Amino acid sequence: MNFRRICLLITVLLLSLVLASCGKGEYGEYGYHIKEDLETTNVLDDNYQTYYEIFVRSFRDSDGDGYGDLNGVTEKLDYIQELGYTGIWLMPINTSNSYHKYDVDDYYGIDPKYGNIMDLINLTKEAHKRGIKVIIDLVLNHSGVRNPLFIESSKAHAKYLNGETLTEREEIMKDFYTFFDKKADVPNGIQAYKSSYGDFYYEGNFSSSMPEFNYDNPNVYEEIKNIMEFYFNKGVDGFRLDAVKYFYYNKHSDNVEVLSKINKIAKELNPKAYIVGECWDATSVIEQYYESGIDSFFNFPASVTAANSYILNAMNREGDNLKTYYEVC
Repeated sequence: MNFRRICLLITVLLLSLVLASCGKGEYGEYGYHIKEDLETTNVLDDNYQTYYEIFVRSFRDSDGDGYGDLNGVTEKLDYIQELGYTGIWLMPINTSNSYHKYDVDDYYGIDPKYGNIMDLINLTKEAHKRGIKVIIDLVLNHSGVRNPLFIESSKAHAKYLNGETLTEREEIMKDFYTFFDKKADVPNGIQAYKSSYGDFYYEGNFSSSMPEFNYDNPNVYEEIKNIMEFYFNKGVDGFRLDAVKYFYYNKHSDNVEVLSKINKIAKELNPKAYIVGECWDATSVIEQYYESGIDSFFNFPASVTAANSYILNAMNREGDNLKTYYEVC
């Protein structure tokens, strides 16, 4: 998908809304047939649905403990369906020490405040009954420092530096994360922190609690396969991949290669899987990332929060001026 196609898509959506509000009725083959009462019919049978983003912690509390949970989401599926959504995106639900849960402590566990694996299975089952797909946030460029993978890898790397004999498993894990044996080895622009397991450093571009995986190690991809298969087997329909330009920090060609491999893993496990990536960058960079084969990327330059964004510009235009603006771009 190139920049012109992105603009065209936005044009179609905006013009469609104008036509619907003017009582023009049907607007062609682009998505739904929208009536004046906004009733939606004839939903297209493909991956490109309308997803409702849910921060589970603050959505609905089903058991009165003060935290939103997966069962609370299940209770509101009829409401989500009535709004016209055909998919939900759950922000991170894995075990984590933070409120946002982007520092995952256990990729195979659900945060106890949110529920458990059986609650997730029930949620996906009930969602599918209503024609609603479920994707979950999957954070793959880094984990949390409490994750057993990071602890195991750090200990193995410490043994390696000490010249100790490593087991077969330790050989795999000694460079599972991106380590630097001395401070001088840290490249410019990369944030690194001293390890508490030895005299070496680990990459953590977001914070000291979010160590980065090493994508030069093929075993990392094996772990990703295990994680994806685990959730596909629980009824999950796909994943939102966090911070995809951080696999190799701002090395876009390398990141595209990583995403190509991840996409291949997902589609081999589930050909109908929907994968969307978060690449917070210019439109030209997002366009490059489509070479990976990933289904979709967020188009942040279109956001109303971005200065001079497409949508913000559109809000200040009307009629023929709006149409002309998007035809030019």
